[in-house]
Amino acid sequence: MGHPKKYLQVLFGVGAAGLIWMSAGGSAAWALPPLVEFQPAEPFRSLAPFTEYLVDPQGTLSFDQATSPESASQWRLNNSNTLSFGFTSYTYWLRFVVKNTGASTTRVLTTGYPWMLEGDLYVMDGSRLVDHQKWGLVPIHERTVSFHFDIPAGKKYQVVLRAKPNASMLMDMKLMSPSAAYTQEIWEARIHGGYAWLVLAMVLYNLFLAYNLRDRKYLFYVFYILVFAAFTLEVSGLFNTHPSQIYIHTRVILLLGIFSHVFLVWFARVFFETAVRNPRLDRVLKTWKLVLLALVIPALMMPVSIIFHIWDAGFLISQLMILSVAGWYWKNRYRPARIFFTAQLPQLVGVAIVGLTYYRLFPVNTFTLHASIFGSTLEFILFSMALSDRYNILRQEKEQALHQALENESLAVKRLRENTELIQANEAAEKARQLAEDATALKDKFVTLVAHDVRSPFSTIMVMAQALEEDQEHPLHESQLELVKSIREGGSNFIGMVDELLNLNRLQTGKIVPQSESFHPFEMAQDAMLLKFLAIRKGVTLLNTIPPRMTIHADRQLIGEVLQNLITNSIKFCRQGDTITITAPKTKIPTLMVQDTGVGVEPVFIDNLFSPTEKTTSRGTGGERGTGLGLPLCKEIMAAHGGTIRVESTVGKGTTFFLEFPKT
Repeated sequence: MGHPKKYLQVLFGVGAAGLIWMSAGGSAAWALPPLVEFQPAEPFRSLAPFTEYLVDPQGTLSFDQATSPESASQWRLNNSNTLSFGFTSYTYWLRFVVKNTGASTTRVLTTGYPWMLEGDLYVMDGSRLVDHQKWGLVPIHERTVSFHFDIPAGKKYQVVLRAKPNASMLMDMKLMSPSAAYTQEIWEARIHGGYAWLVLAMVLYNLFLAYNLRDRKYLFYVFYILVFAAFTLEVSGLFNTHPSQIYIHTRVILLLGIFSHVFLVWFARVFFETAVRNPRLDRVLKTWKLVLLALVIPALMMPVSIIFHIWDAGFLISQLMILSVAGWYWKNRYRPARIFFTAQLPQLVGVAIVGLTYYRLFPVNTFTLHASIFGSTLEFILFSMALSDRYNILRQEKEQALHQALENESLAVKRLRENTELIQANEAAEKARQLAEDATALKDKFVTLVAHDVRSPFSTIMVMAQALEEDQEHPLHESQLELVKSIREGGSNFIGMVDELLNLNRLQTGKIVPQSESFHPFEMAQDAMLLKFLAIRKGVTLLNTIPPRMTIHADRQLIGEVLQNLITNSIKFCRQGDTITITAPKTKIPTLMVQDTGVGVEPVFIDNLFSPTEKTTSRGTGGERGTGLGLPLCKEIMAAHGGTIRVESTVGKGTTFFLEFPKT
């Protein structure tokens, strides 16, 4: 067994060597991210899951500081298939370790990101820096930020990328072979070229329609296509050629995004003709258009990362608003609205996918990065279909209008031929009207004379019958008394019928004109309660629950006559123990109500209760007889006031009459 001191010396030496190795950069080596291996047959490898990142909020860290042992604990593994940091202006350090297991040495690091203000690539062999490239200073032909560097066969390099974005950070970082990088660039060019040709075709097609149809709606759509297409291509970095221009291009993106939605709202207004069809909705769209235009000044002055968030919210509101407008018109059977609504969905989904990719809700790939292009392509095609559909509708309407014009012309010729006969017919009608008026005047005079002449003898008969009934000196036998009472009641009913007939005739001929005044219907109902003796005689309860302060504007005497008529009618059809209530329900218009718990009205009689020509009267619960003219008189009085009378009844449960007066 060796000496313990010797073992302690060995352990101390090993520990010291470890500390020296760590201080020389060994700690960075064992803290590096997972190894990325590639072979010649492998065209590309996505680097997001193998990448570590370090956030530099101030953008002041140097390469030595970022890769020093002191910063080792600040590096974080991405742990995602998406390399996105949202809308930000921070500087980010990215690193990965790559090993060449084949013979090909040249690799291309593509970022799929065109909006980098500053970019530095560092390639390290252990702790030795073997390559340093600065974005914008190397011969780069790709649309997005890319770096070309060599990795000898069998070598393992650490690659560090310093990236400073302008407003957002969304990368599709891949390690590719030169041929794969070239193929990807070709496909990018095809996508953007095809999109540009489609936009040009849609613009020319709609300009052609606008010229032939003389319809400005197509011009607004052309403006929208051009601005939104420019916005989409600008977002993809197609027009960006140098980092020094990124700030300007970013502001241009914001302005194009704002104006694309201004033209979309404008296009929706003229497409749906909201100014004519729905002025209130048109005012809302106009106001929102002004709100969008108000974002122009902040887009030029505020920090880009902040204004992008505002633009996102504005985009969402605009899309939901336009979808709601199209959905409303679709629901109201405006046929082109269904295609308009459908056309908005692809663009909304496409831009939403791009936006959500920034927040790592979708993986970064060719589809998600170009989703807005795919979505707007479908939108442009569907919008053109909506305009074509609208054109077909206009053509059909024009044909219908022409057909209607021909029919109107034929009808005009026919009416011209009949003009002479019509004049003669009018002269004959005027003569007939004059004769009818003369006959009506003669009838009114006859009714008045007959009613007066008939009323007088019956009044005499009633007085004589009452005298016989009340004669105490020569009392009648019971059978005689019943006969006299029957004569008196019959005469009374007959005189009532004559009075109602006279009043009804006067109302119909306009001789009774309501003299309106403001009064409290509670007091009028109290006057009508003088009929209470009739109710008490039948064992019926009569209640007045009209609010004392309620006021109506009408002819008090005529409305009192209506109320007495309705109360008398209710007493007639009530049984012992029933209740009659005069009240005023809480409604939007002044209303009085006479409600009873009597026997009710048969449904077959309801429709004819107020008709003077239909026989609906019947005996009451006590054998009372009616004239059948009371309710028609009530209807005529209410009509003379500009009001209405209506009835609700349930057999066995009672009847309710409603007197509804016009608002004063």
